[in-house]
Amino acid sequence: MRILSLTGDAEPSKTSSTLGMLAGILSAACTSALLVSIFRLPPDLPLIVVAAIHILLVVGAHALGVQAAGGIFRLDVDGLAWRSGSTAALIAPLSVYLQAGSIYAIPMAAVTAVYIVMLFRASNSPWEDKSEWKPAVGSDLFQFPPPPSIVRLLPFAGAALCIQASLAAGAAGAVSVGTAFVSVGTVIIAWHVCRLRTSEFQPRSTRQLISTSLTLIVALSLTNGALRQGSGGSDGEEGDREQIRVAGGGGGTYWGVYLWPEVVPKAQPLSRPLRSEVSPFGKSIKIPLRIRFDGVYWFFRPPDLSPPPEAIIAFGSPYKTRFLSTDATPIMMEAHQRLLEPIDPNCCSRIEVSIRNADSLPNTVVVELLLIESPLSRTIVSLGRVPVSSTLPFQRAADRLGHQTLKFSVPEHPSISSFDEMTIRFHMGSSRETMSPKIAIEDLTLIPR
Repeated sequence: MRILSLTGDAEPSKTSSTLGMLAGILSAACTSALLVSIFRLPPDLPLIVVAAIHILLVVGAHALGVQAAGGIFRLDVDGLAWRSGSTAALIAPLSVYLQAGSIYAIPMAAVTAVYIVMLFRASNSPWEDKSEWKPAVGSDLFQFPPPPSIVRLLPFAGAALCIQASLAAGAAGAVSVGTAFVSVGTVIIAWHVCRLRTSEFQPRSTRQLISTSLTLIVALSLTNGALRQGSGGSDGEEGDREQIRVAGGGGGTYWGVYLWPEVVPKAQPLSRPLRSEVSPFGKSIKIPLRIRFDGVYWFFRPPDLSPPPEAIIAFGSPYKTRFLSTDATPIMMEAHQRLLEPIDPNCCSRIEVSIRNADSLPNTVVVELLLIESPLSRTIVSLGRVPVSSTLPFQRAADRLGHQTLKFSVPEHPSISSFDEMTIRFHMGSSRETMSPKIAIEDLTLIPR
């Protein structure tokens, strides 16, 4: 027999608000990550339409997450999705910036963290200790409050270290690491600052409507800008980013690209070839021969083996420019260097490939070197694959540290008699196969036996 019953409307508890918003934010983050990685929208849609769909899906996923948490844990989450939906919309541009490896993801993460902390603080105001220090009765009229404990300064010291680490990671090109550090530091600072001024949600529908509308407009604008920045051009990761200069072609960047580097000739060559004393008329060398890369980069998508006829011709550097696939189809990247005359592979013990690495996704790229005998026979010999080492912290501060050398051994008895083309093929991991690496070829050095 029931002897107690609850009637009337009760205000949502702090547990309901916390669990509901956590579920909503998590659902919005997962949906946004899937939209920029796997379930990409068709490339023929205008970017503003894509941005609007991103915002709607992220906000919808947030609302579903809040309602699902309320149903599973039997929580009162009425109105919670409406109050926190605009904050969840900021996750959409943050995900796009992270996927593009843009440095703008770091300040965007800080802004999003502040909004989320303010949301949690305002909805959980009963947690706050509103007690104030008061002078003791009968004491002097003027009395200073007790000094704060040094322990209370430790969170701010940790936040300062996180902010400094995020700046260092951003300078080093590790955007995801910088985003994580700045998020932690911002949460610590915002959590303590909001403690001074905490207000509960009030039923002011007009103010709430205006605030939500403005936040959604800002999120839509940022998402559109992030999509525009990462759609085949420069991703804006550095201040020295460059725009791709298109010379010709008819199909658009997503059908295929021939990217030629802007080569600046040097006054003197790096080294000169020297004929072998044993074979004075041969094509062998006896000193290292360094060839500065002045070939072309290919960007295409399987099942094609090369850029299609409608591919564009552009000028720039893959070190400063990142190309993205518009759907889940992987993007292929190759660098082709033609030689002035055939070279006997028996002359070389190894070939060293010097690269300039600015990629922000470490340990996801493997480089393969191919020797091609002639354009007619197209006999190809692979010298194996070498992984590209991750970008270490502070490498951008000293630019020369961004240079790496990959070494490929030449077999003693190669299956080709000569080669007049070298192809560097980039193999991307499954986590970033729709995004080209920010790696440029600088030199190819033939080391004699």
